[in-house]
Amino acid sequence: MSAETLAKLPVSVNPSLQPWILPLSIWAMFAVIFSLWKLRHNYWTPAKLWISIVQNFAGCAMALGLAREELLLINHRLPVAIATHINDILYWVLVVSACVFLFWIVRGVYWLRLIRDIKEA
Repeated sequence: MSAETLAKLPVSVNPSLQPWILPLSIWAMFAVIFSLWKLRHNYWTPAKLWISIVQNFAGCAMALGLAREELLLINHRLPVAIATHINDILYWVLVVSACVFLFWIVRGVYWLRLIRDIKEA
């Protein structure tokens, strides 16, 4: 999108989110590639579980980091109360996302323990 088109949009991203663009892009690309790999090799190994745990930990850290930002979107045409409400909804979406990532981390650790117990038996 050109700068002129971005300037005409009624909603813009807060400039304080600029440092998050590269880490989020890298994480998203890795998540897609890793998901395709899991689709191709439809079984879990300890190495895959560790990669999944690290990926989910990074996603959780980024979701919580973004949730700490004061204002995620700036809307120039909406009243302040509505814009604040939208940002509150975005905050809770990020918090719930972090909780989902935590669930997947705990699940991965649990599966690693199950694999370890099976190998010991």
